[in-house]
Amino acid sequence: MVLFHKILANGNAAAVFLKLKGIGVSPAGYATREVPLKMFLRFSLLVVILSPVLNGVAQTITTYAGPPVPVLGALAPTQYFDRTEGIAPDSAGGFYFSSSPENRVYRVAADGVLSLIAGTGTSGFSGDGGPAVSARLSYPGNLVVDGGGNLYIADWGNDRIRKVNTEGIISTIAGNGKERFEGDGGPATSASLNGPRGVAVDPAGNVYIADRGNSRIRKVDTVGLISTIAGNGTSGFSGDGGLATAASFDAWSLAVDVSGNLYITDPRNHRVRKVNAAGIISTVAGDGGDIFGGDGGPATATSVLPVDIFVDPGGNLYLADASYRVRKVNGDGIITTIACNGTSGFTGDGGPATAASCVPYRVARDSAGNLYVADGSSRRIRKVSAAGIITTVAGRGTGQSSGDGGPATLAELIQPLGVAVDPAGNVYIADEGSNRIRKVNTAGIISTIAGNGKQGFDGDGGPATSASLYEPSGVAVDPAGNVYIADAGNLRIRKVDTAGIITTIAGNGKEGFSGDGGPATSAELSFPVGVAVDPAGNVYIADEGSNRIRKVNTAGIISTIAGNDTQGFSGDGGPATSASLNKPREVAVDLAGNVYISDAGNFRIRKVNPAGVISTVAGRGTSGFTGDGGPASSAQLVPRGVAVGVQADLYIADGSLRIRRVDNLGLPRVGSFAQIASGAGWKTTIVLVNLSSIAVSARVNFYGDSGNPLILPLVLADGSGTASSSIDLSMQARGSAVLQSEASTSSVSLGWAEIEASGPLNGYAIFRQRLPGLPDSEATTPLETIASSSMAFFFDNVAGFQTGIAVVNLSASETTVTAVFRDENGLQLGSSQFSIPRSGHSSFFLNSRFPTTANRRGIVEFQNQSGITGVGLRFSPSLSFTSVPVIR
Repeated sequence: MVLFHKILANGNAAAVFLKLKGIGVSPAGYATREVPLKMFLRFSLLVVILSPVLNGVAQTITTYAGPPVPVLGALAPTQYFDRTEGIAPDSAGGFYFSSSPENRVYRVAADGVLSLIAGTGTSGFSGDGGPAVSARLSYPGNLVVDGGGNLYIADWGNDRIRKVNTEGIISTIAGNGKERFEGDGGPATSASLNGPRGVAVDPAGNVYIADRGNSRIRKVDTVGLISTIAGNGTSGFSGDGGLATAASFDAWSLAVDVSGNLYITDPRNHRVRKVNAAGIISTVAGDGGDIFGGDGGPATATSVLPVDIFVDPGGNLYLADASYRVRKVNGDGIITTIACNGTSGFTGDGGPATAASCVPYRVARDSAGNLYVADGSSRRIRKVSAAGIITTVAGRGTGQSSGDGGPATLAELIQPLGVAVDPAGNVYIADEGSNRIRKVNTAGIISTIAGNGKQGFDGDGGPATSASLYEPSGVAVDPAGNVYIADAGNLRIRKVDTAGIITTIAGNGKEGFSGDGGPATSAELSFPVGVAVDPAGNVYIADEGSNRIRKVNTAGIISTIAGNDTQGFSGDGGPATSASLNKPREVAVDLAGNVYISDAGNFRIRKVNPAGVISTVAGRGTSGFTGDGGPASSAQLVPRGVAVGVQADLYIADGSLRIRRVDNLGLPRVGSFAQIASGAGWKTTIVLVNLSSIAVSARVNFYGDSGNPLILPLVLADGSGTASSSIDLSMQARGSAVLQSEASTSSVSLGWAEIEASGPLNGYAIFRQRLPGLPDSEATTPLETIASSSMAFFFDNVAGFQTGIAVVNLSASETTVTAVFRDENGLQLGSSQFSIPRSGHSSFFLNSRFPTTANRRGIVEFQNQSGITGVGLRFSPSLSFTSVPVIR
């Protein structure tokens, strides 16, 4: 799901984007946040825009786009699928395919009828030992069927290989869910995998795994033991003619022939590698070049960019090639194109396959000689008959990049990843699937500012719209309006200046690590997935493959600011360049020059201060979801991205499909006031007291009903003031602080206040209402230091009295609150439910919100599944009032 939100930053409207990937941040406080998943396969299902709370007024939410849900039992060509991925024919004339964003695996029978095989549609891990249709998957990719009809799924997001037997029962056969490398020689289910992309099975039942993140091929034998049969753990190209276990490659997909030879697609090296039965590795297709070199000659003498592979019983290889072709290498090693004409798009159904346009992601062949192609950009499964005629057998399409020059609401994106916002409010989108950077201006009109739609590298020095990009995964913008692109597939960082000219500012196109101290354009990068820029114009790169954070200064010189030669975790408290990182996926920088790293493989967020010292600010180093409400360093995280707000809040895109916040970078909440009222005669005064013998740093945050920051006029005891949604206080030992808010407006701003501090505090809030012709009325409520899942109030709605209640959701997600009303004798009058957003607030007169309490006295109890707090006010017929304390 892709969500576009707006928030307040530096007092101005800025954009926040929730996206299936990670978080980035641009200078001047413009933050981009994205809902997390893993680094490489990222897709959009839904686009939403949520306007900000401006001047206390909540705006509206709008759905931009969203696909219908496939109808089971319908004919597959009539249904919409959000990206077709793995594909595997079965022995009954049908085929299986996965839709990664939908987290499902489907089957299309020989008569074209669609059925569900695995997945509930919700990302996660569950269901082993039960029906596969009730299990959760996380971005299922490659599929393969063994001779017995069992289906194997590369459950990429869960770092596992799953198996669905012929009875429809799912199990895990490899992977423990921990993203790392371990376990060789032991049970495969106890071993760790890292982003398994490909899976294959040989005639004997051995299973092979393209353990891409670990740069290895793993084998699970028939007794369930795992071993490494190829790859030395480093990405690159080496080893041909020697033992496969000593070789370097970047494995995406696998196939095994009837003789036990293993074939590996190595797209970053533009080759197909083969491991024979003796364990010797060689190249069988590709010369390392990246420009289509033609057909009809030896496969080893031309360029290939293979993303998937299939081998038939005769030993012929079929390649899904990123040159927008399906290619065949016959038994004599000669390469030809057998489907797709080298152009992106969707054309040609009913005609010769070689004349059709497509973007092949996966390829497979059945026993009758029909070839199946997962056409990713058009979101279809296409079939090439033995006679060479192409047709669509699943999916009704869309998913094209379109809409330039028109409203962004009508445009189509393929795989939008990173998002950034410039100071003027223009939005920039890294659309990986279309190899373009799109821009949405403040009038809502979309255009392409970089990329011609062709995957590759060219165009430097010319118009950015004529240049080729290769899977752009991140984008940032500096205060002057220059746009920076993490051109991950090209192993470069590109810059588009304000005149629209594109250049490379880092990376020479070779995968590796080199160049520190010299020009950034001469340096080697290794899968740069994240980019950020500080207000001074320094560029920061999350160089995931080298486990480092690189910096390009304004003179164009590159250096490493975090990470050493070792993948792992070490170094807190010392120089960041001596520390070990593990797959850093995003980078952010705050206005003070602190750099924050999503150290994904270590399940931590690390911080490098301006002195170059590294520390952990969130995460205890184990995968999971725990710790909300406690110290960030004790929480379990699955961090994918990171951003820093202008108020020094840390936002984490978590693999649990949550956005998590570390308030004030670790300052804990010590209490709250459940009601703040300012304006229209209302004034709130907050008094805080530090009774300890040490100084305390404190922060007061204000939130509105929607949970968004609430900007209020704030005045301190010394008369100084500001308009802000938060304020920092330094409280001396046994000192106190007074803070007042009284807006000179005709409407009232309502919300609540959160108190964070480095030590315990006491205090209270005073509410004052001033009405024309009436004396002022005041009430006091103490600082509430308890957050629980239930609370109660006495209410009195008799003889003209009314009870007002305010309820606050203290949790990090939306909550449903149940209210139960009882009279003085304990008889239940009724119950009701209502929702409160994350960090949201709801205030009401009880008899107006819940009419069953009118003209009654009694108890109202509020319950939820997380943390709530509240306060009550009892109003007399003359509108004077007193506070009603919470009962727990």
